Amino acid sequence: MFSEYLLWGAGIGLLLLILIRGRRAIMLRDYPLFYSYILFMLGVEFLRAVIVSTYGMTSRPYYYAYFWPTYLASVFHFAIIWSVHAKVFGVSHAVKRLAQFLLVATILLLPLVWKVLEMKGSHEFYRFHILALFLQMASCVFVCRDLYMQRAKIRIGQNLFGILAGTSLLAGSLTINFGAYLLLGSSEHAFWFLIPFMNFLALSILAFTLWNHDPLRERKWLNEN
Repeated sequence: MFSEYLLWGAGIGLLLLILIRGRRAIMLRDYPLFYSYILFMLGVEFLRAVIVSTYGMTSRPYYYAYFWPTYLASVFHFAIIWSVHAKVFGVSHAVKRLAQFLLVATILLLPLVWKVLEMKGSHEFYRFHILALFLQMASCVFVCRDLYMQRAKIRIGQNLFGILAGTSLLAGSLTINFGAYLLLGSSEHAFWFLIPFMNFLALSILAFTLWNHDPLRERKWLNEN
């Protein structure tokens, strides 16, 4: 348990470091959505710390402080992944690919949505995450595929690479955490150390790759098809 709290505290320190370095390296304007997410997470962690010290982790206020920010974090992850695509390929190309992705995802999600609607007595948080995490992980694969296909024409630089890698790892940790709850009923025993460590690893990657400003190094004309 001590190591879990230690990783949690280190994670807060890394969030602060990422934000401070972003400001000093003049990167806030280049990646506004990502740094908005970092600022949001700092506020959430501060709020949770106050609630835990005042009411405890089993209180109703902590319940809301855990679930509602997690909803928003899922939206942030999805948007950040696609913002990387837009930064590399341009907004119009990204919108086109996002529309294609949503069409394919909608078709593939229909059986899953039907399954979710049939779940009796399950928390709405779990229902939301089944769909949100699928979209996040599928978006990671989709965007990474596009970048890989254009690797000969584009070098995205370590900033965008780190944002994509770190955000994907954060989404992956949420997926493992949710899977543990779904399959085991709790993630405390099986993944009590793994989840905080993955979060710490993701934030470490972000802090390292965003230490200095290293944007797109090369950008050539891309075929829209």
